[in-house]
This record gives sequence, C-alpha cells and structure tokens, in this order.
Amino acid sequence: MRAILMRSPGQIELGELPIPDYGPYEALIQVEACGICNGTDTKLIDGEFLPGVFPSALGHESVGRVIQRGARVRSFEIGDRVLRPILYDRHVPGGRSTWGGMAEYGIVIDGEAIQADGNTEPIHWVGPKQQKVPLDIGPVQAVTLVTLKETLHFVRTFGIGPGDSVAIVGTGPAAQGFCHFSKYLGAAQVVVFARNAGYRERFLSRGADAYILGDDYPKMVRDHLGQGGFTHVIEAVGSREALQRCLALAGEKGQVRVYGIAPASRTWNEQDLQHARVERLGAKEDQVHTEMLQLVKNGQVRLEEWVSHVLPLSEYSRAFELVRNKHTFKAVLEF
Repeated sequence: MRAILMRSPGQIELGELPIPDYGPYEALIQVEACGICNGTDTKLIDGEFLPGVFPSALGHESVGRVIQRGARVRSFEIGDRVLRPILYDRHVPGGRSTWGGMAEYGIVIDGEAIQADGNTEPIHWVGPKQQKVPLDIGPVQAVTLVTLKETLHFVRTFGIGPGDSVAIVGTGPAAQGFCHFSKYLGAAQVVVFARNAGYRERFLSRGADAYILGDDYPKMVRDHLGQGGFTHVIEAVGSREALQRCLALAGEKGQVRVYGIAPASRTWNEQDLQHARVERLGAKEDQVHTEMLQLVKNGQVRLEEWVSHVLPLSEYSRAFELVRNKHTFKAVLEF
C-alpha cells in the first residue's frame, strides 16, 4: 500500500508498506482522507518532535471505512466510517509509526470489547479517539472533527464560560477552534494575537472581538491588562516567545494553558512552564464526540468551512509546501 514516509529529517516520500495485519480486537480500515497537522506534522518532518528511527509513517488526522474485522470486534461493523485509523511500529518494517494515518490502510482497536471481555491488555492511547462518524459526513469533512473536538474539549477543561475574557496567541486551525468554541461557551471577549494579517477575516468570522498584530495594543487590551490581565490565555503556537507573551497577557490574575508543542531545538523556558498560573492541558476529544456531532447536525459547526485545500495523495509534496509556507489553514489529502 502507499504511505507517506519520512526517510530522514526534511525528507518525505510516497513509499510502499505492507497492508497491515490486525488482531482479534482490531479492524482493518481503508483510509479515505487524512489532514495535515500544521504543527505536529511539520515539527516531526523537521526532526523537532519525537526524533527516532527511519522510515517513519506520518499522519494522525485520518478517517476511513471498516473493510475487515477481527473475531472479537463488536463495536465496529463493516462499512462504518471511523476516525483516526493508525499504523503501529510493527506495520513499518525497519522503522516506526508516528501514527501512520497517511497510508491507504490502517487499524482501529475495539477498546470496549477488550474491557467487556475482562482482558487486561493495555489499550493504545488512540483507542478511545477511534470513534464512528455518520456516513452523511463525508471523509474530507470528517477529518476536521479531530481538531474541532480537541479544541472544544480544551476550552471546556480550561473552564471558559460566560463573561470571561480570552486571549489566544496563535493563528493555526487549533487557534481558530479555540476562538469559535470560546464564543460558543459564552466568553464575553476573545482577542487573537497574531504575527501576520492573513487570517484576520477568518477569526473575525469565528467571533473574535479583535485581531492584534504586534505590540501596539488598542484600548480594549490595555484595559484588560490594567485590570489584572485576561482571565484565560491560550498558547496555541508552541514557542517560548509565545508562552512569555501569554504570561504578560494573563497579568497578575489570569490563567495560561498550553496547547502548542515547542520544537526540540528551542523548547520551553522551564521557569515559565513551571509558573503557578501555567498548565499544559491534554485534549480528550472522545469526551465531546456526541456534542460535536450534534453541533454539526444543528448547523452550529459547518465542517466544510474548516478545510481550505483538498489534494489527492499523489500531490502530498504540494500539500506540505502549502502548509509550510502558510498558504493554507487546513490541507487534507484524499485517497
């Protein structure tokens, strides 16, 4: 099968892997689409995140249909559309999986059946996230659910609610999700701090009250800082400079939560990361799956608005170039 492989830092190719084997609690998925994660995938390719052996199979924003299943699988039926099929290290001869969703076939695991059978076998962390999607949601649109669910769960866990002021540092797909769902949860003001003007209109359409470039802050921001800071500040970049800016925006009273992943060559300033009002939050997207599907059904989330470029797998090089040059906010590879 075809798969996008990293052969060395900075070098990716469309290579060949065996169709993955699967166990009694696993199902074989024919992958239909996989999104490129602007942050994680780029840092993996640059050798700035999870360095390791090669080749490495990329991709974690994947979706596909069940075509075969193990004897003990009960949660998935043939034909189901499922999020986040992956490959394991055993599926990449001589190499490893950095989740492997950019391959023509992948694996999902039936964690519910494992637990129901009293099996103590450890379940891979991605297992709970491998959730079914209604077939009326197409594969390209379904890919966007990964980031959307992560960001919804993140802002819920952060405790954002009615009357809060929220500052978001960053402009990628996750930052856009944070903006949208902060407003959905009732935040009074959401202010985005950016490095370029390119996404201003997108953030304003997501409910942002202001989109700030540089350090020449308008009165709204100066007022927040003069009153002790924004109540909630989200680091959505993955850089020590962004985290320092977040701390300044939080002032004396606000809280900072970190979502971004810092590059290995310039990782966090530990003093900032250990600050009493700073916390790194994980996103358990599976916990908001039902809510997200209802938002989509109600028209409160329009999935097609969260994709800017759809390219065939064969044009992977162009897709990654669009991401690296910031000419797309979400590129999806279609199989």
